[in-house]
Amino acid sequence: MDRHTLSVLEFDKILWFLKTYATSPGGRKRCESLQPLPEQARVERLLREVSEMRSVLDVHGYIPISGVQDIERPLSRSLISDFYLEPRELLDIKETLDVARTIKGFFSGLEETCPLLHAITRNIISLPDIESRIRVIIAPDGEMLDSASPELAQIRGRLKSLRASILNTLERMLGEESLQHAFQDDFVTIRNNRYVVPVRTDSKTAVAGVVHDQSQSKATFFIEPFAVVNQNNELQILRQEETYEVIRILTELTHLVSGSHDEILADLHLLEGLDVIHAKALFSKALKAREPVLNSAGTIELKQCRHPILLAHYIEEPVPEAEEPAADGPEEAVKKGRWEFNRAGITPIDLTKHEHTSTLVITGANAGGKTVALKTIGLFTLMAQAGMHIPVNDGSRLCVYESIWADIGDEQNIEASLSTFSAHVVRIDHMLKLAATSSLV
Repeated sequence: MDRHTLSVLEFDKILWFLKTYATSPGGRKRCESLQPLPEQARVERLLREVSEMRSVLDVHGYIPISGVQDIERPLSRSLISDFYLEPRELLDIKETLDVARTIKGFFSGLEETCPLLHAITRNIISLPDIESRIRVIIAPDGEMLDSASPELAQIRGRLKSLRASILNTLERMLGEESLQHAFQDDFVTIRNNRYVVPVRTDSKTAVAGVVHDQSQSKATFFIEPFAVVNQNNELQILRQEETYEVIRILTELTHLVSGSHDEILADLHLLEGLDVIHAKALFSKALKAREPVLNSAGTIELKQCRHPILLAHYIEEPVPEAEEPAADGPEEAVKKGRWEFNRAGITPIDLTKHEHTSTLVITGANAGGKTVALKTIGLFTLMAQAGMHIPVNDGSRLCVYESIWADIGDEQNIEASLSTFSAHVVRIDHMLKLAATSSLV
């Protein structure tokens, strides 16, 4: 489709509105890259899919599509030999598979009322083994669970016991009356991954041990008493064993994911496509839009049509700041909001071009709405051929065109040394060379 036409008809703004209704990163990217299609059968199917989704939303209020993550890159990296994914990446994969399974179940009983959506979602491949395996190994916060393996549970049990023993020894030392003068504070801290105590600089010889750090003021040394050196050494070894066991488990999980790479990727792409249909249905609902009746004979009949961009206005919702805002932060509340498409004062219009009419001439006074009428015809055709409902009354009809061309507004091009008139002539010459009988100009 002609890029200039998409620009002057402001199709990009429609796609921006649309993507705000998508729930997944991939869905938003797909919304941004939507293009009108020239094949009537494909366009009709896209529009029916949106109508089915709209009916589901009207009945159920929602579909369980939220939670699809951007997992294409982790899936690709899972194929690298001896590589392992991070816990957060594995959780994203699990969450996406959760959504896939839930969506498949949601639409499984809607074959009669939503045959197209049912046909899409029945292709989802449920992978409960991968879901459950990740679930029992990685906690929702991304931490590896102790129960991930018997070896990990044993290592962490020993770590817990050893830490308690070290802390007990050091806390007893801090409580010794004979050493009270030597300690800067009565707490145990960590330096270089080893438990230490804070000792006054002028009393560092009172506590035999290894100096690991000094405070910025140089008033305190952080000393590891000899009494816990061996235990700290053992702690380091156990931490290393824990790391090796965690890597082993993550590598095993990654291998499990890579074995179903194609199935998971297919589910992801299917869910992202469904997210776009869902976004179109939500946008349709917000616009109070309808599915147009398509034809290839050249008939256009738009009943009570309303230009989406004229209808759009942003509703701000004040959100109170935290109880104690930063001293240099803004005084006013942070603004959040949503787009609505019900701006008052917009007059609907009827636009009709009959089958055997090749040309319409729109005349009228300045500021009478001629440009809006032109843009509405072009934009609604683009929207419909991209599979979107349009804000019209029932029974509205549109023709499917192989190409759409527009020359609207001030096209002066200073860089190319073209006046406004010259720019229009160049543009019209371009359209005359490329437009066909199946074009809308």
